[in-house]
Amino acid sequence: MKFVSTRSNVEACNRKPPKLYSFEEALMSGWAQNGGMLLPEHIPKLNLEKCRSLSYPELCFEIIRLFSGDEIPAADLKGICDRSFERFSTKNVIELHALDDNLYICELWHGPTLAFKDLGLQALAELLCYFLNKNKKRLNLLIGTSGDTGGSALEAFKGKGNVDVVCLYPKGRVSKVQERQMTSVGSEANCYVVACEGTSDELDVPVEAVLNDFDFKTKHCCGSVNSVNIGRILVQIVHFFWAYFRVGREHVGFSIPTGAAGHLTAGIIAMQMGLPIKGGMHVATNNNDIMHRFLSCGTATVAQSCLRTLSNAMDIQVPYNIERIVNLASGRNGKLTREWMSSFKQENGSFSATPQVMKVLHDEYHITSSSVSDEDIQQCIKSTWSSKKYLLDPHTAVGVFAGQKVLKDSSNMRNMTMICMGVS
Repeated sequence: MKFVSTRSNVEACNRKPPKLYSFEEALMSGWAQNGGMLLPEHIPKLNLEKCRSLSYPELCFEIIRLFSGDEIPAADLKGICDRSFERFSTKNVIELHALDDNLYICELWHGPTLAFKDLGLQALAELLCYFLNKNKKRLNLLIGTSGDTGGSALEAFKGKGNVDVVCLYPKGRVSKVQERQMTSVGSEANCYVVACEGTSDELDVPVEAVLNDFDFKTKHCCGSVNSVNIGRILVQIVHFFWAYFRVGREHVGFSIPTGAAGHLTAGIIAMQMGLPIKGGMHVATNNNDIMHRFLSCGTATVAQSCLRTLSNAMDIQVPYNIERIVNLASGRNGKLTREWMSSFKQENGSFSATPQVMKVLHDEYHITSSSVSDEDIQQCIKSTWSSKKYLLDPHTAVGVFAGQKVLKDSSNMRNMTMICMGVS
């Protein structure tokens, strides 16, 4: 399996063919050399019947090996997948909790920092260190976080002898727990944590500039483990299949709390791998609702400011995985993707997708969306505790509130099952 930039056409016609990346190169690179994001050259199909009863680590092994090919021997990859989830508090790694007959929460937060980012980052740490040890190399990871990614990344890489981690977070815009998770690893020799003025979108600008400077990145062995790294996306695919298999119903949809849109990207790839999400995917944003606005009207416009909300890890106005999403929906049109992202990443940037792309997102991928206010979040947490004695965090509450509304408005509610991604 090879990987290609979103800004290169997969079929190069009569021009120079696009640069292809191996699985190892894709994990190490983060961003593509031409400034785009990496995707598999083609999407493989998963054997659903073979995988239906597998454990989470076993399912992770089956999915990752479709993309890693022969770069990692099967026995080594199995060991990587087993070690990745050893520190989770439940033997199943993730759990499926029924709130109602047709509403489930897929609990992704049983890892060491109680955030769903642990799933991708624990696995990515094992994968990266496998290649670094094999090639006797070092890696400098530069991370920008809106809350959860920082703590999860530091926890995954702390003490690793061949990795140094520099983590930037927006001062005053993360929770006290998230801040302490990050700053409490300061005694580790390979971890450096920096509080920055501004928003997470603003601190992403210099991070992206460094990682897109190919000469600098190569000289200093720099990489990223934000969801710009395709390894994170590939592991998140596992959640969708695992939850679908466990719920055991035909008409299933997913409600996805959305910030940088990595989970949505993973869901789209899962559908292309053969996951029958007949109930579609619902994108649930907080008041920083750029993905909802884009999916509603086809135009993504960066708001004047990033609002502070109760679901702070989703306080994002520049969801960088939107690049992967429109590239997939455009049939891998690298020229269009490059033009759109050039416009989008300007100050107060904006771009409008073609009607054909929006038709694919709505009619083929079955994506819908909504925005959830802080008041809605508070009411959802309160009512769920009162009626179910189940405590929601603000981020998961965004997905639950939106999922409940989808079920209520569905003309086929009796046959519909909604799975909400429980993220922290």
